[in-house]
Amino acid sequence: MPGGLQQDGDGNVTALDCSGRGLTELPPFLADGRLDRLQMLRLSGNALRSLPPPVFETGSLTELAAGSNHIAALPEEIGLCNRLAILGLSGNALAALPPSIGQCSALRTLRLSDNRLTALPDSLGGCASLTELYVSRNDLRALPAAVGRCPL
Repeated sequence: MPGGLQQDGDGNVTALDCSGRGLTELPPFLADGRLDRLQMLRLSGNALRSLPPPVFETGSLTELAAGSNHIAALPEEIGLCNRLAILGLSGNALAALPPSIGQCSALRTLRLSDNRLTALPDSLGGCASLTELYVSRNDLRALPAAVGRCPL
Protein backbone atom coordinates (compact mmCIF):
# COMPACT_ATOMS: atom_id res chain seq x y z
CA MET A 1 0.00 0.00 0.00
CA PRO A 2 2.26 2.83 -1.20
CA GLY A 3 1.75 6.02 0.75
CA GLY A 4 -0.50 4.19 3.20
CA LEU A 5 -3.59 4.77 1.08
CA GLN A 6 -5.46 2.58 -1.40
CA GLN A 7 -8.45 3.69 -3.46
CA ASP A 8 -10.99 1.96 -5.65
CA GLY A 9 -11.73 2.99 -9.24
CA ASP A 10 -14.14 5.69 -8.08
CA GLY A 11 -11.54 7.30 -5.82
CA ASN A 12 -13.03 5.98 -2.58
CA VAL A 13 -10.48 5.10 0.10
CA THR A 14 -10.63 1.34 0.71
CA ALA A 15 -7.44 0.83 2.73
CA LEU A 16 -5.50 3.12 5.01
CA ASP A 17 -2.26 2.40 6.87
CA CYS A 18 -1.44 4.87 9.65
CA SER A 19 0.83 2.47 11.55
CA GLY A 20 3.84 3.74 13.48
CA ARG A 21 3.09 7.43 13.08
CA GLY A 22 2.97 8.42 16.75
CA LEU A 23 -0.76 9.21 16.62
CA THR A 24 -2.40 10.00 19.95
CA GLU A 25 -5.81 10.40 18.34
CA LEU A 26 -7.30 9.65 14.97
CA PRO A 27 -7.32 12.27 12.23
CA PRO A 28 -10.73 13.99 12.00
CA PHE A 29 -11.62 12.32 8.70
CA LEU A 30 -11.38 8.93 10.44
CA ALA A 31 -13.00 9.96 13.70
CA ASP A 32 -16.08 11.40 12.01
CA GLY A 33 -16.80 8.33 9.87
CA ARG A 34 -16.26 9.88 6.44
CA LEU A 35 -14.65 6.73 5.04
CA ASP A 36 -17.76 4.66 4.39
CA ARG A 37 -16.02 2.37 1.85
CA LEU A 38 -13.03 1.66 4.07
CA GLN A 39 -12.26 -2.06 4.23
CA MET A 40 -8.85 -2.17 5.88
CA LEU A 41 -7.54 0.14 8.60
CA ARG A 42 -4.10 -0.27 10.14
CA LEU A 43 -3.31 1.78 13.23
CA SER A 44 -0.70 -0.38 14.98
CA GLY A 45 2.29 1.06 16.79
CA ASN A 46 0.84 4.42 17.75
CA ALA A 47 -0.15 5.93 21.10
CA LEU A 48 -3.93 5.73 20.71
CA ARG A 49 -5.95 5.44 23.92
CA SER A 50 -9.29 4.84 22.24
CA LEU A 51 -11.03 4.18 18.95
CA PRO A 52 -14.04 6.44 18.43
CA PRO A 53 -17.41 4.85 17.60
CA PRO A 54 -17.55 6.20 14.00
CA VAL A 55 -14.61 3.94 13.07
CA PHE A 56 -16.95 0.99 13.56
CA GLU A 57 -19.96 2.50 11.86
CA THR A 58 -18.68 1.85 8.34
CA GLY A 59 -20.42 -1.24 7.03
CA SER A 60 -17.49 -2.24 4.85
CA LEU A 61 -14.65 -2.69 7.38
CA THR A 62 -13.14 -6.19 7.06
CA GLU A 63 -9.79 -5.72 8.80
CA LEU A 64 -8.74 -3.54 11.73
CA ALA A 65 -5.19 -3.73 13.05
CA ALA A 66 -4.67 -1.57 16.14
CA GLY A 67 -2.09 -3.49 18.13
CA SER A 68 0.67 -1.89 20.20
CA ASN A 69 -1.28 1.17 21.31
CA HIS A 70 -2.75 2.10 24.71
CA ILE A 71 -6.39 1.29 23.96
CA ALA A 72 -8.25 0.57 27.20
CA ALA A 73 -11.76 -0.11 25.87
CA LEU A 74 -13.73 -0.70 22.69
CA PRO A 75 -17.06 1.01 22.05
CA GLU A 76 -20.26 -1.02 21.78
CA GLU A 77 -20.39 0.04 18.12
CA ILE A 78 -17.89 -2.73 17.31
CA GLY A 79 -20.98 -4.92 16.99
CA LEU A 80 -21.97 -2.97 13.87
CA CYS A 81 -19.02 -4.45 11.97
CA ASN A 82 -20.81 -7.41 10.44
CA ARG A 83 -18.09 -7.82 7.75
CA LEU A 84 -15.13 -7.57 10.11
CA ALA A 85 -13.00 -10.69 9.58
CA ILE A 86 -9.70 -9.74 11.26
CA LEU A 87 -9.37 -7.75 14.46
CA GLY A 88 -5.90 -7.20 15.85
CA LEU A 89 -5.69 -5.59 19.28
CA SER A 90 -2.66 -7.26 20.87
CA GLY A 91 -0.40 -5.12 23.02
CA ASN A 92 -2.98 -2.70 24.37
CA ALA A 93 -4.55 -2.09 27.78
CA LEU A 94 -7.91 -3.81 27.26
CA ALA A 95 -9.46 -5.04 30.49
CA ALA A 96 -12.74 -6.19 28.91
CA LEU A 97 -14.52 -6.54 25.58
CA PRO A 98 -18.01 -5.18 24.98
CA PRO A 99 -20.72 -7.84 24.69
CA SER A 100 -21.56 -6.50 21.22
CA ILE A 101 -18.40 -8.17 19.87
CA GLY A 102 -20.53 -11.30 19.57
CA GLN A 103 -22.43 -9.62 16.74
CA CYS A 104 -19.32 -9.72 14.53
CA SER A 105 -20.46 -12.88 12.79
CA ALA A 106 -17.79 -12.73 10.05
CA LEU A 107 -14.92 -12.46 12.55
CA ARG A 108 -12.34 -15.17 11.76
CA THR A 109 -9.23 -13.92 13.57
CA LEU A 110 -9.19 -12.16 16.93
CA ARG A 111 -5.81 -11.12 18.34
CA LEU A 112 -5.95 -10.06 21.98
CA SER A 113 -2.58 -11.16 23.39
CA ASP A 114 -0.71 -8.88 25.81
CA ASN A 115 -3.68 -7.04 27.27
CA ARG A 116 -5.25 -6.93 30.74
CA LEU A 117 -8.24 -9.16 30.06
CA THR A 118 -9.59 -11.11 33.02
CA ALA A 119 -12.60 -12.55 31.19
CA LEU A 120 -14.11 -12.77 27.73
CA PRO A 121 -17.82 -12.11 27.17
CA ASP A 122 -20.14 -15.09 26.67
CA SER A 123 -21.36 -13.30 23.55
CA LEU A 124 -18.08 -14.23 21.84
CA GLY A 125 -19.84 -17.51 21.05
CA GLY A 126 -21.85 -15.53 18.49
CA CYS A 127 -18.75 -15.17 16.33
CA ALA A 128 -19.69 -18.20 14.26
CA SER A 129 -16.72 -17.82 11.88
CA LEU A 130 -14.03 -17.46 14.55
CA THR A 131 -11.19 -19.87 13.77
CA GLU A 132 -8.25 -18.08 15.41
CA LEU A 133 -8.29 -16.65 18.94
CA TYR A 134 -5.07 -15.32 20.45
CA VAL A 135 -5.32 -14.47 24.15
CA SER A 136 -1.88 -15.28 25.60
CA ARG A 137 -0.35 -13.04 28.26
CA ASN A 138 -3.62 -11.86 29.76
CA ASP A 139 -5.12 -12.57 33.19
CA LEU A 140 -7.74 -15.01 31.91
CA ARG A 141 -8.65 -17.87 34.21
CA ALA A 142 -10.98 -19.61 31.76
CA LEU A 143 -12.72 -19.20 28.44
CA PRO A 144 -16.51 -18.85 28.40
CA ALA A 145 -18.27 -22.10 27.50
CA ALA A 146 -19.98 -20.29 24.61
CA VAL A 147 -16.64 -20.06 22.82
CA GLY A 148 -17.03 -23.80 22.25
CA ARG A 149 -19.62 -22.94 19.59
CA CYS A 150 -16.90 -21.29 17.49
CA PRO A 151 -15.03 -23.44 14.96
CA LEU A 152 -11.67 -22.85 16.69
